[in-house]
Amino acid sequence: MRCLMLQSKHCLLKDLECLFQIFLLYFLDGEGIKLFAFHGKINEEMEGREAGTFSRDILKAKNGRWTFSDKQTKLKIGDILYYWTYVEYFDGQRKLGYPKDDQMFVVKELIAETDISSTTTATTVTSAATTRGSVPQTGSPDGSCEGTDTTINNGRKSCKGKLIFTEPFDAEMRNKLWTIDQKFAGAPDYEFVIYVNNPQTLNITSKHLSIKPVLIETVYGDGFVTRPYDLGENCTGVTGSPDCRIVPDAGFILPPVLSSRIHTKGKFSFKYGKIEIKAKLPKGDWIYPELYLNSVNDDYGLNYDSGQIRIAFTPGNANLNTKLEGGIILGSNAASRSYGIKSVEKRTSWTNEYHRFGLNWKPDSITVSVDDKVYGTIYPPTDGFASLGPFLKLQNAERWKTGTNLAPFDKEVLLQKKRYIR
Repeated sequence: MRCLMLQSKHCLLKDLECLFQIFLLYFLDGEGIKLFAFHGKINEEMEGREAGTFSRDILKAKNGRWTFSDKQTKLKIGDILYYWTYVEYFDGQRKLGYPKDDQMFVVKELIAETDISSTTTATTVTSAATTRGSVPQTGSPDGSCEGTDTTINNGRKSCKGKLIFTEPFDAEMRNKLWTIDQKFAGAPDYEFVIYVNNPQTLNITSKHLSIKPVLIETVYGDGFVTRPYDLGENCTGVTGSPDCRIVPDAGFILPPVLSSRIHTKGKFSFKYGKIEIKAKLPKGDWIYPELYLNSVNDDYGLNYDSGQIRIAFTPGNANLNTKLEGGIILGSNAASRSYGIKSVEKRTSWTNEYHRFGLNWKPDSITVSVDDKVYGTIYPPTDGFASLGPFLKLQNAERWKTGTNLAPFDKEVLLQKKRYIR
């Protein structure tokens, strides 16, 4: 029985076959193939390139086949498999990727397990029901899930090399993954911005998420900055606080800019792993885009007391945007903001085109990169970042001694993206 047919201009991905009663699929090996990734669900459609119930990267062919199997799942006639696949191929000069999205297969025939056990030596994984952005836990019966330091969603174990979160922005904003902040900006940076959910500041088109700051009076009319403004029941901050309502007075006006900020708090968090974000940073005086990771539970205290990991940052100003920065923020003063920041400069602006901003977060170091080129690695001192307290005048450093040397960067974090003006 043939299924999941893939084609490429190199004619490598042929003879892909499925043998069902236990769940098994494979395709024949070919020269240059380096990876086969499979993500799928049974009787439930996929949302773009989500991880799916079945999620595995196969890194090596065995007996001439790239194989995925799951002996725990028993398929039935009529079951529908929704899936997407990805094959990585090296042609001797370049690494090429071949995705196959929005695929479907209907089970019409079952083959007994005994009929296939002698024809394959597939690695078996134990699949659990997983949500998008999560993976099966470690400790599968046959040991096929290699352990890792990575955890997701409050300590759940992951498997080495697993994709634990993906967001292609190929549809409207997914509420089960992201929260759109609606609040007045506050600590620790006090940006001169109101974060809102407005199509003028936040939209998804053609698989691109766009965040754009606009002047508040272009949306609400002249003189609006002098009027009281209450975000009401839509406010995502603390009700009744300046997060949600501000009344201007003679010496104080509303923030004059509207922008947007999204995050995954309460929906996805993780500790340790590799992150890559493909983005085009904006141009414009005093526009500050930030892609960063914040503590999900404020384990060591609020705001910068629990640190911040910056994946990428550059001002929009023409005289400043040739310098890209990434790294860690240890506190709110100038010294603790700059200590763990690495940078890379070039002659032209970082805002001219799309780049891949990367971060490799390990238990003993944090590395930042752009377009697969590392430009800095941050290691804690021998006695940990806590030992920098007196040097950087960090009031909260004593609490970090309760963690590892990497503290405060040894707890789960959430993803956050924003753009603001200051």
